[in-house]
Amino acid sequence: MIHLRIALALAVPALCSPLVAAPEPSPTTRTSFDHGWKFARFGSMPDGSKQREPGTLSAAVSASSEQPGNEAAKAVDGNPATRWCAASEAKNDWLELDLGRREALGGVKIVWEKKSPNPFWVEVSENGRDWKEVSKKRPIGGAEDKVDFKADGRYVRVSGDGSTGAWVSISELEVLDATGKKLDPKKADADAEVAPSAVAFNDASWRSLDLPHDWAIEGPFRMDIENETGKLPWVGIGWYRKSFDLPDSATGRKVFLDFDGAMSQPKVFVNGEFAGEWKYGYSSFRIDLTPHLKPGAKNTVAVRLENVPNSTRWYPGGGLYRHVWIVESPQIHIAEWGVFVNTPKATASGATVATETAVDNTSNAAATLKVKQEVLDGEKVVATAETDVSVAAGASATAKSPHQGDGWRKTH
Repeated sequence: MIHLRIALALAVPALCSPLVAAPEPSPTTRTSFDHGWKFARFGSMPDGSKQREPGTLSAAVSASSEQPGNEAAKAVDGNPATRWCAASEAKNDWLELDLGRREALGGVKIVWEKKSPNPFWVEVSENGRDWKEVSKKRPIGGAEDKVDFKADGRYVRVSGDGSTGAWVSISELEVLDATGKKLDPKKADADAEVAPSAVAFNDASWRSLDLPHDWAIEGPFRMDIENETGKLPWVGIGWYRKSFDLPDSATGRKVFLDFDGAMSQPKVFVNGEFAGEWKYGYSSFRIDLTPHLKPGAKNTVAVRLENVPNSTRWYPGGGLYRHVWIVESPQIHIAEWGVFVNTPKATASGATVATETAVDNTSNAAATLKVKQEVLDGEKVVATAETDVSVAAGASATAKSPHQGDGWRKTH
């Protein structure tokens, strides 16, 4: 089997001689970062309940579907000229309000976009999973309906049947307490919480696991989830946290995390600071940790991922579903995906080999380097070539090897 090996060496002047190679004392290393993570889910939970994300204000209002421009939030914005409208003629479309805490409820007031013979009904829940119907189905009576009931709950849902041609559409929804006073969603308890991105966050109760990990494949299967995504609970928010010791030897070096796959929209935090994000889920990406790290101390990485509804046509998975690697490099190093190999000519008796090597210089000084390429047959080096390249401080440059037979040296 034929392999290609490429190495960098700083080229330094020697007395009365041409440039000679000075080998890099600390080469690039790539080590598994899969072990010792902590994990927890929030938002939509596997059993259908809802769990507020620590340190954040959960969405106060949600809906079964939304017309573009007529989103759920417009039904609680205090403006009767705006509205929420379902996106289709579904038999059970709903608008749901999360009050943020358990309350003694006295009813709801609903301002409809228009009168309709279609039935509607009201439900209440304490956990967002188990619902109690507090009003019987009845037609939308006019521009406004007031429904009185007595119940304790945190979540209130107004559902309607839009299957006969009149889509469910609400201009304003108000939830009333036991005295008839309007209740506003209250999220003040989140202000005092430490977010999972913070070093001080207590993840002792979180689950310990190793990567790769897919939170959705763990199930359970639920018949209320769409068929095309496998009826598995892929929607939701997931947090992963890991603390690790970084040696003093990392001082002055670049440190990256390479993610082979993360579903989806990952945001990466290092020691409580935002380090980067990737607005996708199906491809690999790299995050530069260097500005946020503390060599010779314990460091904490936190990764937030979120799968939102109606964002896939097949089973997408969820979480850090591929390997993660920690990469340490000198300030001058081969760039990520920086090696391109081409064989302009190949026959049964031999091949012409050409390489391009991108070199990143993240130091504050220009450098001249030798890029050494070796062609190996198994463990045996069968050809070598060297190319000089100069790289300005904070810049990149590409070293192009000569074609085989024109600068390559055969070793056998």
